[in-house]
Parts: sequence; structure tokens; C-alpha cells
Amino acid sequence: MSSAVNILVVEDDKEWCDAYVRAAAKEGIRGVKVANDLAGATALIEKLQFAVAFVDVGLNVGDDKNIDGLGVMEKIKTAGDGTSMVVVTGRSGRDVLPTTRDAIVKYGAHEIVGKADIEPRDLSRLLRSGLEAFRHRTVAAGSAAVDALRGSVPSWEWDDHILRALDVRE
Repeated sequence: MSSAVNILVVEDDKEWCDAYVRAAAKEGIRGVKVANDLAGATALIEKLQFAVAFVDVGLNVGDDKNIDGLGVMEKIKTAGDGTSMVVVTGRSGRDVLPTTRDAIVKYGAHEIVGKADIEPRDLSRLLRSGLEAFRHRTVAAGSAAVDALRGSVPSWEWDDHILRALDVRE
């Protein structure tokens, strides 16, 4: 795994932050940025591209109504860079289903898990899954861009034009 990959952790609990950093290190990833709130996450999202973002929905332990994590997901979606979002939340109660639905439908979260249902070793699996989803999205986006440029020209003809333009010779 490349250490050039950036991972975003948006979490207000230090122990969970440390667990994400350890999971990334086990996968050979050193580019982990941590934000504890919406403002910190926004600053990082505006500055860097991330392959995977682990986002906690509630970013204030003292406020059960806090759903700033959804604001983080909105910022990631608006950035449009293909970041794969993994939501790991400790939320429960009446708002958990609508919040989860929003994370998937409105913001395109790749996966959602409850903190009560996960162990630290599961974070590596979630990270790998998120990275695979990111790679798939970026390859698909690159392919779509080439298809848009190529238009109705057959792919073999397009390739020939490109090779001639680049003056590639056998």
C-alpha cells in the first residue's frame, strides 16, 4: 500500500482516533489527518484530497443532538474528488435510521457501522474496502473523461490519434 494515500479521520474520541491511525499504519499508510470537529475537517478537505474518510456522525460527546458528521460528509461530497466515506458511529435512538439513510442516500457513504458492533481489527478491513471503492471511482471517472473526449470515434482510432499526436513509434 502506498504511503502517499491520504486518510481523513473525523472523530471526537481520542481512543478511536488512535485506533484509526494504528489501522492505517498496519496497512502501510502514513498520511492520516485527524479532525475533531466540522471546522477542522472542512479545513483539511479544502487543502487535501483523501482516498478514505472515517466520519463519526456526532462530533460532540456532550451533545446528543450533534450531527456535524453529516456536515463533514456534505463537504466531502461537494469536493467531488471520489473520497470513499466510512461512517463509524456510536449513535443510537430514534434518529439513527434517518441519519444513516442520509449518510448513504444524500452523501454516498460507502459503509456504515456502529461502534458497539466493531472491533479495532475491523478497521483495517473497512480501510481496505474504502480504498478499493476509491480506486474503483477514480478509474471509472478517468474512463468517463476519456470517453467524453473520444466522443463517437472508435477506441482503436482514438488510440491511433493519440499515439500519432505523441509521436510514439514502435
